Amino acid sequence: MTLERVMVVVRLAGGKLLIHNGIALDENSMAEIERFGTPAYLIVPSGGHRLDAPAYKKRYPGLKVFAPRGARAKVAEVCRAFAGRRERRAERLHVQHGSQKDLLGYLFTTVFGSAPGPRVSRLAKLALIKDKPALRADFERLAELPNLTRVIVAHENIAAGPAARVSLLEAATYL
Repeated sequence: MTLERVMVVVRLAGGKLLIHNGIALDENSMAEIERFGTPAYLIVPSGGHRLDAPAYKKRYPGLKVFAPRGARAKVAEVCRAFAGRRERRAERLHVQHGSQKDLLGYLFTTVFGSAPGPRVSRLAKLALIKDKPALRADFERLAELPNLTRVIVAHENIAAGPAARVSLLEAATYL
């Protein structure tokens, strides 16, 4: 599918790695990640992003898997998950799944509104979000944090610096 996926690898003190939205990669890419440090934590951002979590848990049996409260039941269907945690410093790894047009990619990007840019897609609003006003308020509250440095989402570029605030406020307008 042409929808881009984003994975973030965070190297913590002591060489442990925190992986946000882990994507199963080929052996050489996994070895490259392991050269950064030891994968210790995996954040699964939603129930819809649990696809590759079992591959990580199988490769790293001691890996602790975290997910937001609303996603834990879905994530638990493929591996045990704990409450979510916040990342510190990030090294990014982007994985693109081809540039050809395909029906599934067209559906996600056009019909379901997952086109590029900070937004909440129509699909997310229909299937994932139970309280749109509360999420909008959360986005606006987070945008005002004085030490906000980056916004990381599963299918979009990482927004850093002043763009992080703008991204949250723009995404809030879709709710």
